[in-house]
Amino acid sequence: MRTLATGAVSLVAALLLPACVSSAALPLSAEAATPRFGALLQAGSPPLTATPADEPAGQAATPELQLLTVPHGAAATAPPADDGWQFALAPYLWAVSQKGDITAKGHKGEVDLGFDDILSNLDVALLLSAEARQGDTVLRLDQSYLAVSDEVKQGPVEIEASQRAYFATIKVGQALGDGPEAPIVFVGARYWNLGLDVELKAVGGPTLSSADGSQDWWDPLVAAEKRWELDDRWSLVAGADVGGFGVGDGSDSTWQAALLFSRKTDSGGSVVMGWRHLSIDRSDGSGPDRFEFDMRISGPLFGWAFRF
Repeated sequence: MRTLATGAVSLVAALLLPACVSSAALPLSAEAATPRFGALLQAGSPPLTATPADEPAGQAATPELQLLTVPHGAAATAPPADDGWQFALAPYLWAVSQKGDITAKGHKGEVDLGFDDILSNLDVALLLSAEARQGDTVLRLDQSYLAVSDEVKQGPVEIEASQRAYFATIKVGQALGDGPEAPIVFVGARYWNLGLDVELKAVGGPTLSSADGSQDWWDPLVAAEKRWELDDRWSLVAGADVGGFGVGDGSDSTWQAALLFSRKTDSGGSVVMGWRHLSIDRSDGSGPDRFEFDMRISGPLFGWAFRF
């Protein structure tokens, strides 16, 4: 399996704004850095669903959630019986793998990372989705913050690097009909902010050079989801979004798809499990300042949700 061990300089350069990288920041060969950075570049908006307040706790329409950022929301439920707002919160996990290419400043790096590569270098993972619903109107927000770090020695030099990824999806939706199986259509946007700090030191000695920088952008998107009630506890939710469209400095194209099973619990919450896939293709600049980010992220997900 080829990873960024064969193209680490490309990875570092791609995640840094060209103006933020000093000319002496990366004097090492491509083999000097670890393949694990860049593994957590994912985004999306897990599904959540608020349930009508007058439903019995054991039969509450299940708040849905997706694990780790990323498809659009994939939960549709019956609208609240009254005119008040209903709310739901959901922490979640996503066991992702990542595959694709990153190109910057004439360098191209291939990414081929499994979940074990990501998990072994994970420092912080804060993943939370929220939903507010009134009648047929649905508001969704998903926020994810991920931080990884690692260090590797190459001869007399040691590389210490840390990467941060923040992404948030905001959507407004409208249910097209009544009942828990009514489809929902959304419009919204997804924000990406990727940062990387790199420090090169002599082993047991002083710092030789360092670099830091970030890339951030917004992607407009449209989304839809559909729910099927399988019995009084189990339901199936399918959803997808598509966005980017080359608007501004956003992605040329990006899309997500998810298929989720949800089971209501006796406490009125829900447990969600399924699979999600995210694809993103973004390019910016030209010539030696050309930036390309072509990535596919997918994996099983598991989460839990509660309402109030």
